Amino acid sequence: MSSLIQELDLEIVELRRKEMDKNGMEELFGKSSAYYFDIIKMITDDIDILNFEYFFVDNDSYKKVSIQHINVGMKIYWFEILERAHLCGVTAILRQNSWIKGIINSINDPNFIQFASAFRGFMEASSDAYAALRGVPSTISEINKVIRLALEEKLYDVHTSSDLEDTLIHFAHARKVGNHENVPYSHKAKTERQYLTSLTVEKSNMIHECYSELCEITHPASLSVFSFIDEKDMILRLSTKKDLMNIQSFCRKYIEIIEDIFQLSLNPLFLILKTLNLFNLKNVYTPSAENINLDKIPAWSKILKNFEQ
Repeated sequence: MSSLIQELDLEIVELRRKEMDKNGMEELFGKSSAYYFDIIKMITDDIDILNFEYFFVDNDSYKKVSIQHINVGMKIYWFEILERAHLCGVTAILRQNSWIKGIINSINDPNFIQFASAFRGFMEASSDAYAALRGVPSTISEINKVIRLALEEKLYDVHTSSDLEDTLIHFAHARKVGNHENVPYSHKAKTERQYLTSLTVEKSNMIHECYSELCEITHPASLSVFSFIDEKDMILRLSTKKDLMNIQSFCRKYIEIIEDIFQLSLNPLFLILKTLNLFNLKNVYTPSAENINLDKIPAWSKILKNFEQ
């Protein structure tokens, strides 16, 4: 056995011993990853304890109330917008948490193909959340005065936001639509490439390269075959113990964008929850979000200024 393989074997033993503690997370996913994992755990614990419920008025009742009392209709409309924003924020976090659990499980009990499948799902969920929800907190903050008036039943003019409404509906309800289905545009999912492109606008095209490699492993292609083969000097040797080595190699190759994906997909979700907390409404208040420090994120500073004006 070569010295290189011996060295890698020692790394594998050490990483297994850590069982993905904070040091293990930072080694594979970057320095900020453990912080994100801690926040996600705090929020999911909140969700388990608080049992959030959302109530939406049917369209006929809403129209009837709005005709008779515009201010009451506006209260219903904006309260439901905030509920939808909270629903989208927390479900996006829960979905990310499920994929992250799958990634960690595939490392603790090493399985490279399972890792690739879970990481691919994490990337898809990340691009979806970023594409759909990144503008939600700033939009809410920009019209926070209108929303506050509506919640106090003091808004006597019709003031809605179809863009915000469609964005939230798209995230929650968009799906692949059949050729002959007649559904609103907001219910039609985009292609995965379109969602991924929203991330690459911000960062490098390595995101597409990373995603393509994961697809090659997840699908029955060459990379999935050679994940079980050692090749040297024209000799192919079968190996059933390459999983963790392959995972480490993948993470080293894409470590820069892995950190970017965590930040791009999760920061907007944390911004949504912290922005909603500023309204101090029980139905959309997430206590653990108060412990998230976003002071270094310019978008959060701008949101706070909007609420102060």
